[in-house]
This record gives sequence, structure tokens and C-alpha cells, in this order.
Amino acid sequence: MELALLETVDEIYAPSTKPKVGRPSAYAEPVMLKVFLLLVLKKIKPLAALYRSLKAHPEAQAAGGLHQMPDESTLRKRLKKLAPTRKRQIRAWSQAGCKQRGLCAEVVAVDKKRIEAPGPLWHQSDRRANKIPAGRRGGDRDRSWSVSADRGGVQGSGLHLAVDATPGGALVPLWAAWTTHTTPEAKAAYELADDLPAETQRRLGDEAYDDPQLRAKVECCEPHRLRRAL
Repeated sequence: MELALLETVDEIYAPSTKPKVGRPSAYAEPVMLKVFLLLVLKKIKPLAALYRSLKAHPEAQAAGGLHQMPDESTLRKRLKKLAPTRKRQIRAWSQAGCKQRGLCAEVVAVDKKRIEAPGPLWHQSDRRANKIPAGRRGGDRDRSWSVSADRGGVQGSGLHLAVDATPGGALVPLWAAWTTHTTPEAKAAYELADDLPAETQRRLGDEAYDDPQLRAKVECCEPHRLRRAL
């Protein structure tokens, strides 16, 4: 089932509209998207574990389009550069999903989930000294602290996700952004105003997304939505 899902990447892949410069990569974007999707489906967190899993399962390599297995450093670099591509594909996949199910995305809800970074904590004293704790080889240097009443302090990153929340409809993801904990929710959602489906009439979010600049952007882009927006 997991490997069969990889076949859908080629069907709904949305290439970038910006011209690429330089020598073409040995591993095309759809291939890296399949590898990333495999990482998500198998719930693999360390990239080193993903590399070992791919080497041990030739059928997974073939399903991902890896006719030649890259070395671990190449795989790590390509996946880390995939963020803009993932955003573009989420929008394309959501549009395809809504079209197949006959959904209209009249109501969109957005929220942030705090993701705790694996490994030992990186304290401020070590960060200022550029000292990476033992056990954090290749770890995320952008991790930051976030404090909430329900979970207390969490060191990691924030996942902002917008979904179709139209009553009676399916829960389809429409947009996503990965930021540091210190990035305000409203600031992360600025680009969401540009990526909303044309049929969206209402956006829902908590008070963290209620920001004058975000409202001004919505008013500038879509005046008829301001009264119903965040």
C-alpha cells in the first residue's frame, strides 16, 4: 500500500514555473518527493535511518525511482532543499483531491502544531558558543523554544497547516509551512492568503492568527473576503 501511493506523485506532480539554472540534478524532484513521502509513510525520523532502510529494500528504491542509490550526504542535502517543492506539491495535491471528491473548500481552518525536536536539548549557553551537544550529529540548528499552558516548554519547530473545513466535507490539507517556534503564526500565514482556493469564503484560526497586517493583506488581495476572514 505504501509503495503504491508513490505512483500518484508522477500523476499530480506540479513542476516549478521558475527556470532552473546550472547543471541538471542526477535525481529529479519527483524522485526526491517519492523518497520524502516514503520517509513520512514509514514514520522514519533520522535521515540516516531512511538511508539504511532504502539500501536494505531494493523494492523501495525502485518504487521511489532511485535507479542508482545516492550516498547518504547527497540524499540528506537533496531532502533538505525540498521545502519549496513540498509546499508547491501540497497545493497541487489538494487541488487534485478536491476535484476528485467534488469538494469546494468554502471554509478553510489553519492552526499550528508544535513539533518537538529529537535528541538532547540545545541550551542557549551552548548555542552562543556554537557547541552542538553530543548525540545531535546532523541535528536541526534552527530549533527554538515555545511555551504553552498545556505542554509547557518544547524545543523544536512549528508546523502550520490549513485544511478544508467546509461542513460535510473531507479533511483535505490545502497548505503547510514549517517554521521556527519564534515565528508568529500570523506571519507564517501571510503566504496562505495568496494560496487560498478561489472558492474560499471563510478562514478560521485562533487569536494568534488575528493580526492587522494579515487582515490588510487579505483586504488587498480579496476585498470581498475581509468581513469573513480572520
